[in-house]
Amino acid sequence: MAFDLPPVDRCVVHRTLSFHTDADRVTARVDEQPFKRITHKGRTVRLRFLPRGRHTLELTADGKTVERRYQTCLDTRPVIAKPAGDPPATLQIRDLAAGSIREAKRGHRVTVQYSLVTWSEGQEVDSSWDRGEPFEFKLGTGLVIPGFDRGIRGMKVGGRRELIIPPDLGYGDEGAGDVVKPGETLVFVVDLVAIG
Repeated sequence: MAFDLPPVDRCVVHRTLSFHTDADRVTARVDEQPFKRITHKGRTVRLRFLPRGRHTLELTADGKTVERRYQTCLDTRPVIAKPAGDPPATLQIRDLAAGSIREAKRGHRVTVQYSLVTWSEGQEVDSSWDRGEPFEFKLGTGLVIPGFDRGIRGMKVGGRRELIIPPDLGYGDEGAGDVVKPGETLVFVVDLVAIG
């Protein structure tokens, strides 16, 4: 095959798609329109400023055409407003942006970006965005707090979801060191980047 393309189970970061090819010349169409923001240096081809959301990419080289559907990631860190009122007693899930590729299920290895705010303080206490790389784990294996695990199930790649996690599905009466107080309700905003 002429193209070594990224898997469709991963969203496109920063609206840029890079891949390798042994072809001398590559043309691209996005949603059936010619795509001009393409560079080809050596074996690497880069498409920049792809449209936001889901799009169909058609690549042609050496008489071969390949078509794939990709979803762009949400590339901006979320801003989480300070919670008001009494915290809910049950897990609350709200989709802020719907993804449109594959759905996360128990047993899947997922890659996420997240930010965490505590209900009582309204302050961000943890974020994968600060570390410069997403967080990866396997759903349904007890590697994360129960509310985070349950809240990500059903998300689709490219989506963003708010999770409000009560203490019994979070860090409970013990808290998490100096970061999360005992009995704290948690507010996460999670972006699903990939399913492995």
